[in-house]
Amino acid sequence: MLFNIFNCYFPPHDNIEDLIGELRDFNFYNSFNLLVGDFNCKSRIWGYDSDNFRGRKLTEFIAASNLHICNITEYGPTFQSTTNVGFPDLTLLSLPVVNYIKNWGVLDVASHSDHKYIYFKLELEDIPEIDFYFKSKYGQNKFINYIKRHLNPLKKTLKNINNTNHLKKLIKDLTDLIQKGAFKTLKKKPKKFAKKFSFWNEDLRISRNKVNRLFKTYIKHKTEGSILEIIQNSGNAYRKERAIYKKLLLSTKRKAWESFCLNHNERFGFLFNLVFNRGSSENFIGVNPNNDPNNTIEDKINYLMDNFFPSPSSEDNLDYTPIIGHVEPMVLEDIEMVINALKGGKAPGLDRIDFRMWRAVFIHDKEFILDLINICFKFNYFPEHLINAKVFFLLKDGKDPGLCTSYRPVCLLPTLGKIIERLFLLQLNKWLDRNNIIHHNQYGFREGKSCDLAIHDLIETIKIRMSSEHLALVSLDIKSAFDTMNWPVLFKTLESYGFPAFFKNFIYFYLKNRRVFYTNDVLEISRPCSKGCPQGSVIVPTIWNIYINSILINDRPDLHIQAFADDLVLLIGGRTARE
Repeated sequence: MLFNIFNCYFPPHDNIEDLIGELRDFNFYNSFNLLVGDFNCKSRIWGYDSDNFRGRKLTEFIAASNLHICNITEYGPTFQSTTNVGFPDLTLLSLPVVNYIKNWGVLDVASHSDHKYIYFKLELEDIPEIDFYFKSKYGQNKFINYIKRHLNPLKKTLKNINNTNHLKKLIKDLTDLIQKGAFKTLKKKPKKFAKKFSFWNEDLRISRNKVNRLFKTYIKHKTEGSILEIIQNSGNAYRKERAIYKKLLLSTKRKAWESFCLNHNERFGFLFNLVFNRGSSENFIGVNPNNDPNNTIEDKINYLMDNFFPSPSSEDNLDYTPIIGHVEPMVLEDIEMVINALKGGKAPGLDRIDFRMWRAVFIHDKEFILDLINICFKFNYFPEHLINAKVFFLLKDGKDPGLCTSYRPVCLLPTLGKIIERLFLLQLNKWLDRNNIIHHNQYGFREGKSCDLAIHDLIETIKIRMSSEHLALVSLDIKSAFDTMNWPVLFKTLESYGFPAFFKNFIYFYLKNRRVFYTNDVLEISRPCSKGCPQGSVIVPTIWNIYINSILINDRPDLHIQAFADDLVLLIGGRTARE
């Protein structure tokens, strides 16, 4: 991985798009980059009281290039003369390594120019590896051949497992084997720094330089008071070459864009995001604890993690002792149905193993996977190695990025765990349907129910009752519903409905000792999870329906309660408006 250092000067009267285009000629998007210098661009982002065209173009380039502005405007201007004050000097650093920069500041001492000295410390012993995913769609023959050569010892171990500790170790050894096979046989693709659209070429550079030379010659003749004919000839030559350059610039841009669109194969990649203005916000975290300008990304992530995953309290202690219960073993047809329904291209968890890899292992040895699942179910056990989640924070549309409540934590879970969850959900749904547990007024996460049907049924209920009653409707949205689910309350609910031991034990092991991790190229932060369930889990929606089911049980004929997941509607009627 490359680390580029750019010392930049953008002349105030040069074309800003040309200057930025020159940067794109370097190996810029597949490397880490530090840019320092005098950019001569105005933007409110780095201290000016207004924006200009150059500032807007530079801001777009910074956002598209995954750069972070290290300047702290509270430290004052970087340029000060007898007639002017400004902030033209910037320090730009690639976001994944922004935590390595320390003590950025402006020295208030005399320099040899009107620009002030800027100081900072960059501690970077080893260049970190960019995050990546495996290209599991290709090279599967090599991958399976590797698994074939190394799977037999694990198959022998599986036959002799008699407790959960041995099962835990087997799951870890199996995921380690899959990971090792992927690293040895599959290609890796970086998640970031994909090559962006660029049109700049050598012909444009030569033409632009020629225009600059002619312009300087024209200005020189004017300032030196040359005869009128020489000034006119130099001016005409400059304007003619400038027109040629502009025409070449427009045609080159168009041809490059046409070529880029025709050769772009990603269905929802960079081109899609560019056209539909769906830029990635993964790295943008707008919270600022204590309004401290020196807060790093690590400080901001810690602040969000503490908000969404607080330290356990006494109310969160789950007092439950699992006793193994009976469960009907899964059959091969169930696993085939689940495996065949898996979609490729889904983001994997911390182990980087995606569904395609597990499908390949299953096709190679179906009996091994079947026996592995049934051993987990026999011990009513969800493997501890599969409960840890990789979390990232999505900014909700139209919300203030400075508030924690504006973000939604989404968890990426190990894919083997999701397969086991789906098989468990088959068993759970059969029991729920057989015992008619979930209330018919719950429309969320249920087969045959939908948001449209919920709205339709609510409107029909209102129409029927309006002829004889005055009605009042209250809509409730439970704040951070999945994140704040109380585990002791959940288990009391399971007890009250008479859930068999298998389901209670499995959910217990699914929740117990869970941790969430925020990771990027240079940072890893984790927190224990003592309440709620991970958004991104397969079984959590059904668990939520069980959790709030008692709210929908209502004996009052004048009160109608309806739910769609965590959205509730209360409809109450009376003979008069006052009532």
